[in-house]
This record gives sequence, structure tokens and C-alpha cells, in this order.
Amino acid sequence: MPADGQPGNLRKSFWFECIGPDYIETAFRAAREADPHARLTYNDYGVESDNPEQATRRASILALLHRLQQHNVPIDAVGIQSHIKAGAQSPMGKGLAEFIESVRQMGLEVYLIEMDVNEDDLAFDDVQQRDKAIAETYRAFLDVALANSAVKAMLTWGVSDRRTWLNDGPTHHRKQPNRPQRSLPFGRDYRPKDAFFAIRDSFDALHTSASTL
Repeated sequence: MPADGQPGNLRKSFWFECIGPDYIETAFRAAREADPHARLTYNDYGVESDNPEQATRRASILALLHRLQQHNVPIDAVGIQSHIKAGAQSPMGKGLAEFIESVRQMGLEVYLIEMDVNEDDLAFDDVQQRDKAIAETYRAFLDVALANSAVKAMLTWGVSDRRTWLNDGPTHHRKQPNRPQRSLPFGRDYRPKDAFFAIRDSFDALHTSASTL
């Protein structure tokens, strides 16, 4: 949902130009008709950081979700495309937690999807330092997100660094460190890295907390 100057901050896409701003409603209604049992999910990105740009995105997404519900559009969940950044200047926390809680209050589930950690902003090349920073980024995100009962699933955008899209991805056109990304839970040899254990620890902490309630 980038700001293209369209109503509701919708993207000026092919579907917007052909159908108009109701194309999202049309898509959800058609999906429900095609499969009454599918979990219909609205996916978006860029909601995790506490900065003005992402605060605006969160507000726009929530406004869209409210409109969909007001129009009785079938929707079951929100997917957060969790392409997060290690070494980012903006912290993660309050905005993400409030966003997930707002979604929960609408009666919708939350899925953490496409999760990986972009390390372009890390200024050091040492592999152990990078792996530690990436793991801490996973942990910081998950400790906030998993605290809300609306979060029902987490999916990484791949398994091993051998196949990460970030080596040819959206930042490839700009200046970035000349090194393969180490963005996923398993290394190129499919051995677990610090990121894997950070993810595991976040889920273990969640289960420990739940068992003491």
C-alpha cells in the first residue's frame, strides 16, 4: 500500500486502473464464492517500525480493513509480510503491538509471513557479528508480535541462505555490501544459525508464559 495519491492510499496498479478502488472488495468476494472454506487474508508490508512513514501505512491499512468490514466484505486474517531489517534506525515495538491489537479487536487473525532479515544496513563483515545482529532482529520482532493471541502462524521466506531472494532482491539496485545475505534460519549448508535459535527461543518463551497463567 504505497502512497500513489489514490483514494485510501491504494497503489496505482493494473487492477486499480481497470476496476477502480473497489477491486479489493471484488477480489475477496470472488474468493469466498470460489472457496467458502478458505481463510481469506489481506497481506501488506512495512508495519513493524516506529517511524512516521510506517505509522501512516499502519493507519491506512487499518482504515481499509474497517471499510471492508463495514461493507460486509469476507475477510478472516491479516498477513504481515515480515521483511525486517537488521541495523535499522527505527526501532520495532509500540507501533507493531498496537497495530496487531487493533487487528485483533476487529476479530481477525494475524499471520507473520515472508519473514526474513535484510542485513544491508549492518556496517561490519564479521560473520559471527552479523549472525548475532540478525538473530537479535528476529527476536525483537517476534517477542512483540507473539505476545498477542491474534498471531496464529509464522512463515519464513525460504529456509536456507542458499536460496534467499535478497541476493537479487529489492535492494540489489542500490549500493549494498558485496557479500551474500545471511537472512534465514539455516545457512547455505542447511545447518541452524543463531537466527534459528532466536526463533525457537521466542516460541519457547511464549509457551512458558502461557503455561504459568
